Amino acid sequence: MRGQSVAARDGDGQLVLPDDERLSAMWDTAGETGTPVWWHVADPLAFFDPVDERNEFLELLLERPDWSFAGPQFPSFERLLDSLETVVEAHPGTTFVAVHAGCCAEDLGRVGRMLDTYPNVVADTGARLAELGRVPRAARDLLVRHPDRFLFGTDDAPTSAPVVSVYRRAFETSDEAFAYDADPDEAPTQGRWPIAGLDLPVDVLGALYSGNARRLFT
Repeated sequence: MRGQSVAARDGDGQLVLPDDERLSAMWDTAGETGTPVWWHVADPLAFFDPVDERNEFLELLLERPDWSFAGPQFPSFERLLDSLETVVEAHPGTTFVAVHAGCCAEDLGRVGRMLDTYPNVVADTGARLAELGRVPRAARDLLVRHPDRFLFGTDDAPTSAPVVSVYRRAFETSDEAFAYDADPDEAPTQGRWPIAGLDLPVDVLGALYSGNARRLFT
């Protein structure tokens, strides 16, 4: 959420998309060297919708108009997600960490299908607590079904104790209707809704917090 978008164009002025064949050797090299690829392919779905009263991230996009990707000059959300799957399928020897809940936190069914289909894909939880806690049963089911495929992340660098505390409440309790931001007195950074806890099993929490990262980096 806090990063800056980068648009790469080739010598003809054409936008270079993630599944461009000219990038293939780079993905292969990452696999050959055992280097996981942390990949932020798409922003929240609302960033691709018109910035009007129907956009649930309206306040954020009015504050940061450069985060809007609405319009024909940008590839669509679906096109970017399709490019992610094209690349991970074509490079099974490379591990891809699809950050922000698989780059598709609004559709955990699609994330689940991707994890079912591609064993070289891992996801993280960074900056998507609002979406995960919005659908706690679906999110819990996904993490329990794929306990070895999620990494803990907050997208805050450096992170802080209050931020971690909110994530822990979301993952470890069944509390309902609480703020996903560390400071509940501030306006929400994303949409205006509360979240509920996932109440994850202890073994899933252990894998999420540290076990999966240890396995990925050793």
